[in-house]
Amino acid sequence: MRIDITPVSRSAFLRMSQLTSDAVTVRGVGELAYRQRSELAVYDHGYWIEIATVLVGSPAAAQRHLATLVVKRLTA
Repeated sequence: MRIDITPVSRSAFLRMSQLTSDAVTVRGVGELAYRQRSELAVYDHGYWIEIATVLVGSPAAAQRHLATLVVKRLTA
């Protein structure tokens, strides 16, 4: 598992999501989120949160759960 947290503007996050050809929008996690291959990218309150998991039975579910926890922690 890898979790990266980087300060970023909303416009920069949107620009990156548009440049990513295989990005799939994910709802219900942070303000904005998308999946790309095996990674989940989330924007919330000025932070870019990127989560990658390996050897997990359901990577998408694990990434959503971790992202939700990180967002709660950052905004607490």
